[in-house]
Amino acid sequence: MKKKLFIWDIDDVLNDLTALCISTTAQALKPGIRLEDLQNNPPLAELGCTLDEYRQNLDDCRDRYLYEVPPRKEVLAFFQQYGNRFRSLTLSSAPMHMAPRSAEWVLRHFGSWLQGTLFVPSPRKNITVESQLFHSKAEAVIALDGILIDDMQKNVDSVRAAGKKAFCFPAPWNENRNMSIEEFLTKLSNELELPNE
Repeated sequence: MKKKLFIWDIDDVLNDLTALCISTTAQALKPGIRLEDLQNNPPLAELGCTLDEYRQNLDDCRDRYLYEVPPRKEVLAFFQQYGNRFRSLTLSSAPMHMAPRSAEWVLRHFGSWLQGTLFVPSPRKNITVESQLFHSKAEAVIALDGILIDDMQKNVDSVRAAGKKAFCFPAPWNENRNMSIEEFLTKLSNELELPNE
């Protein structure tokens, strides 16, 4: 039987980058802001900033702290238990100038299972991407016939609207905000039809 292909977002799924950014670089935008305060992603209203300011803050955080961000222990344990039973790759919207760092981070922490990293780079001023394989995460998931795991509600909704499977990784800004990571991964293992051990 052909193994299912799971397509994993990196930031806020395999790691907890937004929480780190909120506790570090985002404090310059809004002192005292906490992850629990976020209801949107990007959290422009919560931080009182423009999209460009938020993206710059996120890039500053990636630049300063990405190498220090640990993998989510629950997700790593999920891969250790089940990773040989499905195929995986990552699909990130990290900007082009941060893509090499993201890819290195994935290989360092999840390289036994995730050797493929695709990017649909989010735009940045003065950075041009000359050619892209895919222009949206939905387009990639449809073309690859995979199942998306992403924290962004709009990405999940776009994939579902196209008739493909997608799951919202729990985050304060999506439909699974009240679900624990453990509950989510149990749901995912049921989708894989893996035994609960």
